[in-house]
Amino acid sequence: MIITPLMWRSLDRFSILFHFMPTNPIEYDAKNRKFEFNRVSLKMWPYLCSIVIVFLSTFAPCMVLAIFRLFGLLYIPLGHVMLLLLVTLMSVMFLLAELITATLRYKLVGLINCVIEMDKRRKKCDLMKLDFLGSALISVVTTLGIYIFAGFLLHSELGPLFQFQQLLTKYWTPFPLLKFVFMSILRPVLTLIAFLQMCRLFAIFISGGPIAAFLIQDNIANMDRISHRFWIHSYARETLHNHAIIQILLQWSSDVLHSMVALLQFSGLISVPLNYMTIMMYNTIPFRLYVIFPVACILLPLSHEIFLPILINVYEDEVNLHRKWRRSLCFCGDAKYLLFGLIHIPLANVLVLLVVILVSGICLLAELLAAILGYKLVGLITHVIERDKQREKCDTKRSDFLGIALISVVTTFGLYPYVTSAFLLNSELDPLFQFQQFLTQYWTQTGNFPLLTFVIMTILRPSITLIAFLQTCRFFAIFFSAGAIGSLLILDNITNMDRVSYKFWIITYAREILHNHAIMQILLQWSSDILHSLVAIIQFAGFISVPFNYMTLKMYNSIPFRLYVALPVACILLPLSHQILLPILISVYEDEVKLHRKWKRALCFSSDTKYLARRVKATRILRVYCGLLEYNFYFLKRLTKLKYQYTILNYTISALLSGRNYKLYEMFNKYSI
Repeated sequence: MIITPLMWRSLDRFSILFHFMPTNPIEYDAKNRKFEFNRVSLKMWPYLCSIVIVFLSTFAPCMVLAIFRLFGLLYIPLGHVMLLLLVTLMSVMFLLAELITATLRYKLVGLINCVIEMDKRRKKCDLMKLDFLGSALISVVTTLGIYIFAGFLLHSELGPLFQFQQLLTKYWTPFPLLKFVFMSILRPVLTLIAFLQMCRLFAIFISGGPIAAFLIQDNIANMDRISHRFWIHSYARETLHNHAIIQILLQWSSDVLHSMVALLQFSGLISVPLNYMTIMMYNTIPFRLYVIFPVACILLPLSHEIFLPILINVYEDEVNLHRKWRRSLCFCGDAKYLLFGLIHIPLANVLVLLVVILVSGICLLAELLAAILGYKLVGLITHVIERDKQREKCDTKRSDFLGIALISVVTTFGLYPYVTSAFLLNSELDPLFQFQQFLTQYWTQTGNFPLLTFVIMTILRPSITLIAFLQTCRFFAIFFSAGAIGSLLILDNITNMDRVSYKFWIITYAREILHNHAIMQILLQWSSDILHSLVAIIQFAGFISVPFNYMTLKMYNSIPFRLYVALPVACILLPLSHQILLPILISVYEDEVKLHRKWKRALCFSSDTKYLARRVKATRILRVYCGLLEYNFYFLKRLTKLKYQYTILNYTISALLSGRNYKLYEMFNKYSI
């Protein structure tokens, strides 16, 4: 969008048509092409008097006449009522706009002047041949600058002051001299001043508002034109700098700007009585006054058609601009991720930090839950272990793949912190090293303290990194091994009840089975808040495999090999851990469903069917939920595993497909240096 000479000429036309009026808070300097703000004070008494005149000659008489009409003290024809309604709406809009801008007008003037100055510094493009908007602005300002409305209103004797004088004549017979002064001098002068002040405000807003909105949109369009170069660092900084200026200006003037937009939207309601009077009251209102209404019916929608599309395009163009920025980031010179524009982190470092953040976040959340509610989890596992000791043991299977897998997982977690910490420290991709680089960049005094740098880099950094990885791996090791054993013991109790379920029709066996089931139900219910929260953490931890898979498959040449070898191990370790825990937790519900079916079939042969049927009906099917504390989201069943694995696979494929072409990357990197 370009500000054309016709648009500026509309403001020049405004200054010519209203130059004789006294100083107002907002003035336009045609010579320097900028707006001026004058603080309201007693020196501006002509302006203050004109505001009082608008109130006394339009709003106050209309309200008095409306009150008398509502209480049946005065008869007003329909044409007069519609005209009074129209004048009341216009005066309310004017008084609200003056009230809002009287205190916050300087923000509106500051916003417009700033965008005008930014436009002066920018290179101009070729102008459009046909400028319909500039012609429309000149037409609107010229129409508002012609003062024939007041003459038509006075001649038709339909104005608020004339009708108010009729009310005074009915209830209080005035003196002839007073009537002459009021009708011949005060009424024309007050009506003309009121309409001049209202038309001046509407004219400067309708002419200056679109220019300011166009300049804001022009700034956005200029950023959009160079968005294809956003991957180049210098252009990115310039674009983000300009965007920040516009954002600060809009935020600073938001209170007055948003209020004026609300008034603009509300002013559309004035077109309702205007349209009604134009279409339905052709023979009711004198023709010398009627000609005003078709003009106003065209003027109001035209003003909204000028304003609203520009204001709407600010948001729409911003959305398109941000989309182009995101696409350009794929070809950024050195794959730098700009968070607040303060530090540049290579893609490999970002992904390592992302993995560390996810792992540490999950570990801290699980440790917090274990510290508060860990006694419930320990109590559950201890009870099922004690019950397992009291039960007769069957012959174990020769091949114990699950036991071998658990030993492998625990052993890997036991060795992983030492190996990974050493590789991470050697590759200088750990968070502490990157944080030290950040301090060096923004706090140059660190170079003046070599002893402090030596202590941080040689002693503290290796110790803290190793301790953190040891604590994290210890938690995951005990969590997976103890969780698998506890889940297997719960499942073993259900399996044991299933083995003797064919004797359920015998009352003694039925009582024993239901007693054991009630114990399991109480234990699971008692420990549900921490158990279900840990299940949710397990489910969420599976999404860490997405960045691990991406780094393993796509970043072979980007990450040092001494650190890269840890990634395939994690890609195997995470799915293996979920493959151990999830099927066991899912089998709790699936085996419970089968158990209840067998109970219902066995009831057909029981001698005390009614009692057992009530007990079975009161017995709840055991299931493990995924939730947070006392809030449960869903329970684990056979379809859960399929959907969960599909989701992780889908995200992994999307991440791999979104990877950039490295040939393009090298080409853009070469041209950006």
